[in-house]
Amino acid sequence: MGHARPVVRVVLIAAALIAPFFFTIGITSFIALIAAAASPSAPLAVGIIVDALYWTKAAYPYPLGTFAGALLTAAAFMVHSFIETRIMRV
Repeated sequence: MGHARPVVRVVLIAAALIAPFFFTIGITSFIALIAAAASPSAPLAVGIIVDALYWTKAAYPYPLGTFAGALLTAAAFMVHSFIETRIMRV
């Protein structure tokens, strides 16, 4: 039972990295948001994958997936550090 937590983290991160190949952007974003709880840098990796697969300059002039992933990663790091600090104080 003690090994369940690392396995869940690996499954969440793997699901987030595979999601752009099988799901729409809404479902992929939701899975990346959930994976941010396991690894705060997962949304950035998903954003880079989404841009590598779907970004063209004709659609929009900048890599929106990477920017959204970076924003979500920054937010996840702040939330992660806040939760970590609160748990240590209590």
